[in-house]
Amino acid sequence: VGYVGAYDLTVLGERGDISHFAGGSRDIDVYLGTDMEERKRESPVYNADKLNVPLLIAYGGADARVVPEHAKNMMAALDKAGKSYGEPIYYANEAHGFRDEDHNENLYTKMLAFFDKYIGPDAAKAGTPATASTGKP
Repeated sequence: VGYVGAYDLTVLGERGDISHFAGGSRDIDVYLGTDMEERKRESPVYNADKLNVPLLIAYGGADARVVPEHAKNMMAALDKAGKSYGEPIYYANEAHGFRDEDHNENLYTKMLAFFDKYIGPDAAKAGTPATASTGKP
């Protein structure tokens, strides 16, 4: 599940509000390094063709931390690679983490259905280990 995910590490810290905080861009450089080619190699958006697992994407249109461009570009990269990712969960007025109770209920309901579908119905039961994967979605 990609929930307000940063999929392009080359733009993280450049676009959005991270650079507005004291040390924000510097901290990104410390955590991710300054080599943009390395960041590109590590970014999901540039590796969409390698993803072989189901993916659920959730993001907010008002996210100033990890701007919506991340999710949009990731979905475009998945489309280009011929990978499916289901119906994204998107709310135009949500930011970096959903706040509206109904939006959260929808998000978590869809996440549970996603986990049930791809991990197994036993995974949704508290305290029950996930069933063995068949490798089939």
